[in-house]
Amino acid sequence: VCAGILAVQLGQLGQAAEMYESSGRHDLLNELRQAKGEWGAAIALAEEKDRIHLRSTHYSYARALEAEGKLEEAIEHYEKAGAHRTEVPRMLFDAEQTSKLQEYVDRKDDAALSKWWAQYCESNGAFDKALDYYQHAKDHLATVRILCFHNKLEAAAEVVAQSSDAAAAYHLAKACEERGQVKEAVQFFQRAGRSNHAVRLAKEHGMASELRLLAQQAPPKVMAEAAEHLEQRGMFDQAIQLYSQSGNMSRALDLCFKHNQFEALREIADHLSADADPALLRKVGDFFLEHGQFDKAVRLFSIAGETKRAIELCTVHNVPISEELAERLCPELGQRGAETEGARQALLLQIAKCCKRQGNYHLACKKYTQAGDKVKGMRCLLKSGDTDKIVFFAGVSRAREIYILAANYLQNLDWHSDAEILKNIVAFYNKGKAFESLSAFYDMCAQVEIDEYRDYEKAASALNEALTHMGKARNAPDGAARMAALQSKIAHVTGFVAARKMVKSNPDEMIRRCHALLGEPDCEEAIRVGDVFALMIEWFYSQQEFARAHALIEQMRDRSILLSPYLDSEMIQEICAAMGVPPPPEGPSQRGGGQPEPGGHDDMDECIEGGDDDE
Repeated sequence: VCAGILAVQLGQLGQAAEMYESSGRHDLLNELRQAKGEWGAAIALAEEKDRIHLRSTHYSYARALEAEGKLEEAIEHYEKAGAHRTEVPRMLFDAEQTSKLQEYVDRKDDAALSKWWAQYCESNGAFDKALDYYQHAKDHLATVRILCFHNKLEAAAEVVAQSSDAAAAYHLAKACEERGQVKEAVQFFQRAGRSNHAVRLAKEHGMASELRLLAQQAPPKVMAEAAEHLEQRGMFDQAIQLYSQSGNMSRALDLCFKHNQFEALREIADHLSADADPALLRKVGDFFLEHGQFDKAVRLFSIAGETKRAIELCTVHNVPISEELAERLCPELGQRGAETEGARQALLLQIAKCCKRQGNYHLACKKYTQAGDKVKGMRCLLKSGDTDKIVFFAGVSRAREIYILAANYLQNLDWHSDAEILKNIVAFYNKGKAFESLSAFYDMCAQVEIDEYRDYEKAASALNEALTHMGKARNAPDGAARMAALQSKIAHVTGFVAARKMVKSNPDEMIRRCHALLGEPDCEEAIRVGDVFALMIEWFYSQQEFARAHALIEQMRDRSILLSPYLDSEMIQEICAAMGVPPPPEGPSQRGGGQPEPGGHDDMDECIEGGDDDE
């Protein structure tokens, strides 16, 4: 490159061009060709290898053509350079070819060129022609300016209405103001977005009814000035509204109290925030307290930091505590009212207690938990009856007492038809190490299997689980007695299960064992004696030994056992007919009982047979 520059200085332009070409400096080669007047080669080079300088090359060529008087060719290259909107009018104007310039403007149909020509016409007093070209260029401001200059305000207003041009509207508003057309000026200042000028005119000309509406669209400073103006004229309700909207709440509230504008005070109170003066918030809160509007008073006291007073009002007057209000009533640690951990915990407990009284158990649970008392939180949640949340809370709390509370609650649900509830009961008792309770639950499961489904095999499995977990409850009161009772139950149930299995293989032994069971004094605590009788009666009936079957029926009646839950009515009638006696009437049962009901039976299998998961 340096050698090329030196060659140029020595006049060796051919060698300089070769050096520029070989070094890839097409920009310097382009400048060299322009200096030599090789415009065609320069433009070709710019189009192929130096496109960044293509427009400047066209512009330089246009300037050279203009200097040579070749205006048409210059116009072509000015257009290619993108400079025709300024350079062509200048060139033709300098050449005093205005008619040709107008033809060019009309032919190109360009807004910038039309505006240039309109300005030229206006400078020469040709307003009508200038107006046409301004309108063609869609220069609404200039159009309105010329119309206003000629007092054609109605035409200018039409242009503003059609274009919605803010600058044009502002110019028309100033023209109306100068001519004393105040209402029109205010209207067009509004259209222009210059609400401050509209407010100024409304104040100067006593347009009080329009002033409030105009001020509401103005910046806060202008709004406050308008409020002051209305206050001075005794229009306090409107002044209060503007003070409030401008952010000057203290002045708005002062006017409310001073001039008894209580309705406005209620509206303002709904928009007060923590940024307001605490003393002012307390003052407004006291007003609502005196007038029995406790919910508004609580909100303001909570914002002002008077949390204890707000909580007291919620408790005494039963003001509902929402999630948002609860958060305000208990500030972050270190803030007013919660300077220490103990103070904040006391607030949380007060809020939780109030929520509990109001029946808002979920929020009460949350606040008790935040205060560190998860057990009370769980007790609130239990009152809500929300099973899903109770199970979730117990799972995440990982506390023994909470596990037991959850399991006790779940026992009151339809656990025998919902396997998930059943699994949670077993899991929670295991996690809470409540083996005594778990043993009692399995005992209850066994009784359900007997009473509802007559499934003594599953009952035996459940009783074995009850015995196993009772053995883990080492410190349980009367543990030995309860284990002995369970062992007795298991012996009776397993004895009856064994007897049932002997119906076909050894019926005489089955009959003997059944009579032995009936002779046990605590038999009814373990099994339904009606099932024992029914097993023997059905066997004798199948063997046509009606006398022995009828004797057992009479024994059932002597024991006041209802027959229908255990014996088929047709079988009873057939036995009595064979004995020549009428069918016995139904009588009450000591233990009661009913027919098995479908549903829920299989759901207990997994927990009864595999419930020894001591987590």
